[in-house]
Amino acid sequence: MIVDPDSGHSVIFREVYATDVNLRGDAWLGFEGHRTYAVSTLVRTLVDRQISQNSATLKELLSVASTELDTSLVD
Repeated sequence: MIVDPDSGHSVIFREVYATDVNLRGDAWLGFEGHRTYAVSTLVRTLVDRQISQNSATLKELLSVASTELDTSLVD
């Protein structure tokens, strides 16, 4: 789930990080002033970093070195 802290609106993404590739779907999110990111990349960043409570701000996620995210970026 991604929550906009300004408006409180949220979006729930399911199966973007499924272990079965046949079930995996992906969505791309673009943020003003940033590149577009695959939702699965943001989830993988949470999992890899073992961020407590499985939540983080966008700023925390995007602070990951760009080399870790390069495979999922769209220009």
